[in-house]
Amino acid sequence: MSNRQLTSELTRRTFLGGAALAAAALGGSRLADAEPLGLPIGFQGYDARFLLTKDWLGGWKQLREMGFQSVDLVSFKGYGYEKSDLGKMSGKEVRQTLDSVGMLAENCQFYYAELHDTFKETMTYAHDLG
Repeated sequence: MSNRQLTSELTRRTFLGGAALAAAALGGSRLADAEPLGLPIGFQGYDARFLLTKDWLGGWKQLREMGFQSVDLVSFKGYGYEKSDLGKMSGKEVRQTLDSVGMLAENCQFYYAELHDTFKETMTYAHDLG
């Protein structure tokens, strides 16, 4: 069977019709839910570095409006944030912003040097994050 024959058998209209039927069949089932386990939907902080360095508070609000409820934070002294002012923020300032938009943050990743060269400062920051 040639590629041309395969293409003509599955048209866009046929595909979209089948997709609509599948969506209707799922209806209100748990398979169609964004939270099938009832857990908060999260993302990794590294992935938001461009948005958050451009607009700190607005970025968090936008992420929350998109449906994200939790973030796996990364140290703002690195991970793509180091050229922004975010590396100077205290853990309390970060926590205050997250609380203001209703975002959970249960963990944070740090660079090796932060854990070994500035351990006490890093632990204070982590404690302040909660």
